[in-house]
Parts: sequence; C-alpha cells; structure tokens
Amino acid sequence: MLAKSNRVERLKQTMDQKPTFGFRKLSIGITSVMLGVTFFMAGGHTVFAKTSTSQTTENKTITSDQTTNTQLNIVEQPKDPTSTDQTSQTQTNNENQTQDAKVDQLVSATDTISNDKVKSTTSTPDTATEKTTLTTDPTVAAPTNTGDKASTETNTPNSAKQITTSTTKSKVAAKLAVTPKLAVRTPTPATTDSDLAVTDDNGITLSINRNTVGNDGTDGAPININLSGTFQTGEVYSITVPVTTFGIDDSNFNNTIIVNRGVISKSDQTVDGQKYRNYKLTVSNDFTTTTGFKLVISDGNNYTGQAAATSSNAIDPAGEVKREIAWGYVDPDKGEVKNKSLYFTTIIKDSMHPTFNRVKPSPNKVTQLQTNTNYDFQLNINQTTGIQNDTSYGANKVNSAVNMGTTITIPVPGDFLIDPDASLRASGVPDGKTTITQEKAGADIVIRVAAGTGSQNWTGATGYHLVGKFMQPVEPFDNKIYTADGKIKIDQKVRTVNGISTISAMIDQPWSVNLVGPKVTPKQGDLATQIVGNNGSNTLFQKQPTS
Repeated sequence: MLAKSNRVERLKQTMDQKPTFGFRKLSIGITSVMLGVTFFMAGGHTVFAKTSTSQTTENKTITSDQTTNTQLNIVEQPKDPTSTDQTSQTQTNNENQTQDAKVDQLVSATDTISNDKVKSTTSTPDTATEKTTLTTDPTVAAPTNTGDKASTETNTPNSAKQITTSTTKSKVAAKLAVTPKLAVRTPTPATTDSDLAVTDDNGITLSINRNTVGNDGTDGAPININLSGTFQTGEVYSITVPVTTFGIDDSNFNNTIIVNRGVISKSDQTVDGQKYRNYKLTVSNDFTTTTGFKLVISDGNNYTGQAAATSSNAIDPAGEVKREIAWGYVDPDKGEVKNKSLYFTTIIKDSMHPTFNRVKPSPNKVTQLQTNTNYDFQLNINQTTGIQNDTSYGANKVNSAVNMGTTITIPVPGDFLIDPDASLRASGVPDGKTTITQEKAGADIVIRVAAGTGSQNWTGATGYHLVGKFMQPVEPFDNKIYTADGKIKIDQKVRTVNGISTISAMIDQPWSVNLVGPKVTPKQGDLATQIVGNNGSNTLFQKQPTS
C-alpha cells in the first residue's frame, strides 16, 4: 500500500508500461545450466575417443576443440529503449564486461562434462596422468568446411554484442576419420581342405580335383592342379610336379596365359631317380585369379604308343605310387618358404586275357579235322599297357611296353607237330627275338619272347600262329575228340614298384580237336554264297548239272 503523498510511485503504476524480459544471472550460471541440458538431451549419442600417448599436446588440443565444438547458440537480447528495468541494464553491462570470464567458465564446464561423459561410455581407466581425447592422428588435416562452424560478431544499435556459434555432427565425423593406408596382406594360417587343397599364409591356394590317376576304375579322369589367389608384385611362387608316364599338360600355365602379369619359367630335375618339372611364377603386376593357372596330369590310355619295357623311357613300373606335388614361395625376410604338399597316386596294372582258336580253315566252315593235313591255329595274348584299364586296346602279342621276358607253354592234343618256320612267318616275327620250338610230335610247344619285344595295339599286329598237322594214326572210320593234357599258360616278367615280378595267365580250356579217319567225310560248316558282278537281278544260273 502506498502513502497518499507518494504520487510518483502511484503515477508509475497507472501509466502505460511495456513488459521487458531478460535473463537473470544465477549463482550457478545460465551457461552451465544450458550446457547440462544439452548434454542430457544428446546423451544417446556416444563418441568413442582415441587414447593418445602424447599427453601434454593432446590435453591442450582437447581444451581448444571442446571449447569450440560444444558452444551453444548464445544470442544476447538487445535492450529495449523504453524499458526502465534497471536490473536488465545491469545484466547487459555485466555480461559485456565479463565476457572473458564467461568463456573461462564455459571451458571449465565443458571439460568437466565431457570428461564425465567419456568416463561413462568407455572402459579405459581415467587417471591423473592419462586422459582420453577426441583427437585423431595429428597429421590429418583439419576440415575446411565452412558450414561446420560459423562465428559472427555484429554490433547492435545498443552496442549489445551478438555471438552466434553453430556446431554440426560432421565436425566430429571429420575428427574421427582415419588416414587410408596401403593394402597389406593379412596373414592367414595355412589350412587344408581335405587332401585336395592347401591355402598358405598369403591366401594363395593350390588345389587338385582328384588324387588318383591311371588304372583306378575311372576312365578319362585327369588330375587338374590349380594355383589361384591374389598375387602381388615381386612375389615368386614355385610348383614342382613329378614327371610320370601320364605326362604334364601345361598349356594353361605358360607365359601366353600370364602375359603382362609376370613370367613363368620351367626346368627339369631328377631326385633319387624320380624326374620332376619345376614351374616358377615371378609376379610383375598385382592381379587376382579365381580360375587359376592349371597344370593337367592326363588319365592316359592304352592305345598310345609307349617305349619298349627295356628302354630308359619305359612306362612307369606296375603298381600304385604315391607322388608329391611340392610348392612354396620366396619371402623377402624368411627366404624360401615351403607350403604343405599335395599328393596323388598313379596306378598301373599289368594283365593278360589270352584266347586261342583255329583260323585256317575257319571253324565256322570246317568242324572236323583229318590227320596229315596242315592247319593254322592262333594264340592272342590281349595284353594292355595297364595305364587306363585292363581290357581296352590289348595287343595280340605280348605287350612290348610291359614285357621283360615271356615264356608261353602250349600242351598239344594228340600228336600235333609244329612247323616252326611256317609259324614264325605267319606270326610276323622272323627276327630271331621270338622263338617257337617243340621237341617232338605231341610234346609241348614253347614260345619264348625276348624282353622289350612283342607288339602294341596301335601296330595292328597279329598274334602267335601255330602251323602244323596231327601225326597220330587213326582208323579209317575213326571220329574222335583229342584234348591236350594241360592248359595253355603264359608266364611273363614285368617291372613293378617292388622290382621284377612274374605274372601269369591261362586259357580257360585245354586245346581240343575232333579228328576223323580217311574214310570219313568231314562235316562241313555253312557254305557262304556270294554273287559278284553286274547282275542286278541277284540270280545265280547253273549251266552244268550236278552229278
């Protein structure tokens, strides 16, 4: 209540007034309150800091960065000329006079809140001698985007100072950016995928699609050796492959294939009697290949001509041989590094499937034989090289690629007597390396074939012919079956992985014939009739009557 004489105050209460608003300076500071609210609202955004070993320099940097990056938009209100609020005027003047003090207070509050925030979101201990900073590598250039931070100072008519500072998240993102580095190989422990693939420490893989080749029950299935991965300039890789009867096809592992990426060289070597071929890849430009460089060990076949068994180039010995594919690389620091090897097995099997029959006259035409008449019988050995399987492309004689000396024993029926010279001529072996002998009529016939001789399927040679006649006496009207005392047997020496061994084969049934006496008309087989000429009517005319 006012006194009646206090006209001045009463006049002020009744006159028109304009409300004026302003910030009141509290003891805790308006800036500290607003900063606290800001950090509370942004509490879900966690920034993981990087720990620096340079404490003094980093601590100075954090003060500067945090002071700049955490300032809020602070716009001081201009004083209304019509306002009579003395407190607002005092606030404005005090804030202008104590601007430096406010900045110091802001820095102190920022450091305190930021450090507390970092402590709550990281597991790194905070000590008096080690602080967590938000700086990255000092060599990273600071962002120059003017949209990230803008500071302006303007003078109002009331000389009120307006300070505007804006900070965006891109500032923090730029600070956390890491300088890109050159690609460096990440060492990978050497691993194996069954027995068909190995990956080394550089991520290069050597693989094979199968681990057997040859007479393994699967025809036409080669082994593909594949080298793949990401190769870097200066690297040197080598692969050493055994040289076998099956050969090595390197048409997809040569300088034509690797053009402009490196150089491939190859050389032959012999270790403990085993031949090897070494392929060396020297990389000149970085490249990646998923299909890889391929070496092929073909499955082989029995038809291909092979060197004689006695030759230095003879096919591999019969049996199963486990062979090693060695590989590795040259490391600048370690030198030559040997990777885990891969292995495959070559399989060669020797076998014979002999047959025996009469060729002249044909058994289809003449079924009964007579004494004192020459006949021609043929023994086919049907022996393969054993590289692909046991039956395809067998040779009629003993196979020269396998034979290390063969003896054939032929028990005869009755008193059959061989004509050695006629037999050798019919057999096509008048060279003295094959002999056909018989002590007397009715005795066993023995054929001996020297090592390294015989034939192979591709030559198309005939088998062994036995030309001779039956000498035993028969009655004029005899009709009798004569059978040999034993089976025809072939014994052959061959090369195996265990040295020279002997393999044998026999005809299933003994040699047997039907002999008739001179008064018996032999039974004839079917008579084949053929019309030859230009008679299109296929008519056969008989001009002479049958008697």
